[in-house]
Parts: sequence; C-alpha cells; structure tokens
Amino acid sequence: MTSSFRSRQIVTHQNQLNEKILLQLLDSLQRKLLDRRGKKTELVVHGGVISVLVYKSRPVTTDIDYIERLLPEELDPPKKKSGFAFGELLRKFISAIRLRRGQDERTVIKECIAETAAEFNAKHANPLIVLEHDWMNSAGDVALPWHLEYFSADCCMVDPLVISAMREAETQGNIIYDSPGLKLVGITPSWTFALKLQRYSHMDEQDIVCLLQRDGACANYTEDEFVWMVEERLRIDCPEMEYDHYPEKAKVEWMARLRDCVRKAKYQLGAHTNYHSPDSSDVYV
Repeated sequence: MTSSFRSRQIVTHQNQLNEKILLQLLDSLQRKLLDRRGKKTELVVHGGVISVLVYKSRPVTTDIDYIERLLPEELDPPKKKSGFAFGELLRKFISAIRLRRGQDERTVIKECIAETAAEFNAKHANPLIVLEHDWMNSAGDVALPWHLEYFSADCCMVDPLVISAMREAETQGNIIYDSPGLKLVGITPSWTFALKLQRYSHMDEQDIVCLLQRDGACANYTEDEFVWMVEERLRIDCPEMEYDHYPEKAKVEWMARLRDCVRKAKYQLGAHTNYHSPDSSDVYV
C-alpha cells in the first residue's frame, strides 16, 4: 500500500545553476555544515542536480531538491558485510520515524543553506542575479511516494527513495558530491526516470531521452520491445508506484509519454536495425 503517486509540487526559482556554480555553493555549504554540526551531513537528492552533475543532460538547474522527511543518518545502516541487512535497516527506519529524532538538525541544514545564499550574493553583487535563500530545498517531499511496510506484527510508512538510494549508493554510483562536511547521494536511476516521467516538464522529457540513450541499448530493439523493457524495469525497481493500479486514463498518458521518449531516443541514436531479444536488465542502468 502506498501514498497516491502525484506530480511533485512545483516551486518556481529564477536561479540558473550550472556545474561550476553548484560545486561552489556545495563547497561553501559543506564548510558551514561541518562547522555547525561537527560531522558529515548526508542528504539524498533528486531532480535537476542529478541531470547536471551526473547525466550531463542539461547545462543548468534552478535548485537542488533534497529529501528532508527522512535523513540518511536516521537510518543508521549497518556496516557492509557479506550481504545487506535490509531487515535491520527497516527496523532502524521504524525507530527513527517514531522518535522523530533530529528536528533541530533540519533547522541547522536550512540555516546553513540560507547563509550560503547570502554569502554568494554578497560576493556576486549583481541585482539581476540574486540567489534565493532556498536554492536547496525539500519542497518536493510532499509529492514523493511512501510505502506502508508490514514488519512482524507492526507496520510503518517507509521512504523507498531514501532506502534504495543509500542501499545502492556505491554499486549504482549515486554519490554525486562528497566532502568532509557534506555527502549528496542521488536517488537511483530507475526512480529518477519514474519521477521525471510522472511530472514530465519539458526539461524532464529531455532528461528521460538522455537516460534512455546512456548505454545505447535502445538502438538494439524495436520501439515496442524497448517500451516493454522500460515498463517492466520500472515495475521491478519502483513497485511503490503501483503502476498497475493507475486509472486507465493515467496509464494511457504515462505510456504515451514513455513511447514518445523512446522514439526520440532511438531517432537521435539513428537506430533502425540490430534488433535482438528483449531483456529488461539492459535498460538504462
């Protein structure tokens, strides 16, 4: 059982943050966080910052979206062993949600973000380019899916994006920034794809096409085959979307978006031949 899967809340910014500016801001932010908290702050991020710093699918983003409702440090995952203790991770998550630890830490993070903006504006005195105090924000949290997890005789709401991001941070190469005071972990490629397909702004469409082109796999399949592969992969990697329970109209729209992106990705790759049997493991990750 999950929350309704809605398009994320739209927060309008006028910032034009390219890779150079993003890294400058993050370097400043990490120093402030380290000074205030005395330890490395870990945050899970999604949205345009991944497109700019990881996939290079666009030159700028207007802000950095991070997930505040559950901080990675509240999961307190076990050290890596000969297998991942996922049950233990869930137990830690349940405990964190119930205790709601670290409320003050959230305030510190926001204050450091605002201080970074003020410092940036003071150094770059240009009335036409003013960095908003919430250039890094968690406004998108309200539209991200939750999952009701039944654990023994109890149950709780689980954040699938944070858990999957932290679980696969090393294997999926999702660490997009790492310094003494701050570590940013991106959500998994599948969740990135799913959220962008759900919101589907003009920039999201470009990012999806870029994701589909990453390893050139779509060039080896027909349009129908690759659409099926992507659909199956999202069912496996993002079950909390509950795609099969979408209203029929929403399914049709979702499929039309996916098919259009696959068609554009194949066209840009000049893909017309070299087809082989479909396998959803080939898709974009």
